Amino acid sequence: MSKACSTVSGKTVKTEGGGKSTIVRGPTKMADGWRMYSFVDAPLGIYYPKGTAIDIPAGYELKVLPKHDRIWNGQTVDMYVRAEAGAASSAVAAPSVKGFPAELQGDWCSVDGKHCFSPDEVRSENPESFLDSKSASTDVRGTTEYTVCYVRNMGSDGCTASASMFLRYLPAGTDWNCMTMGAPKFNVSECKPDYTKDHDVSKARLVIQPNHQRDADFIDSPADVSEVAARPPAPASSRTASSDSRRGRRTGAGT
Repeated sequence: MSKACSTVSGKTVKTEGGGKSTIVRGPTKMADGWRMYSFVDAPLGIYYPKGTAIDIPAGYELKVLPKHDRIWNGQTVDMYVRAEAGAASSAVAAPSVKGFPAELQGDWCSVDGKHCFSPDEVRSENPESFLDSKSASTDVRGTTEYTVCYVRNMGSDGCTASASMFLRYLPAGTDWNCMTMGAPKFNVSECKPDYTKDHDVSKARLVIQPNHQRDADFIDSPADVSEVAARPPAPASSRTASSDSRRGRRTGAGT
């Protein structure tokens, strides 16, 4: 088992020794149904969520550790285990980004690994970004709405909608049902897509709200769940301001 620690943030993998690599392939579905992630010339490994078995060849003196999320690299014979919250390693601990509240810190990813958010990535890609507003949601009781500006392009008034990201934080225990809590508020009859089933109410969730709600149907958004360490990477295209259609303001619904 590897004794070194790595931090996975989007497609970037950083090691304790200062090394940095980029994931260029994946997720690739393997024969056992789990996903492989690879660098340009070598694999990072196969991601196995906790509760799943790993078929390790005979002769390797490794523990499967089914109670943890893991990345298994059969080529280097390394088993990376997700660090628990509060782990001492500075390489695994999520960075604290100045200006973002504690509840938004760290990495957040949807259940399929395709939609992700982290203040660290936002700040790295947009050095002038800042949290513009925070308020109790008027749409979903018990939740909090945030506006993140990529750049201050309206002077003291902050930024335009096109330069903004709009977040909703749902603490653990807060329900979400698109058909009863989303669609009726915009006087539409259906949710397309509908991510209600992806909400695990036992966990805090973060939703990056869509740019607008002007379609005939309500546009629901994936529920990102906070991750501590090496979460499954998401495609870079789902996290850039120019290509992620979810990063914007909801301005109304209906055609």
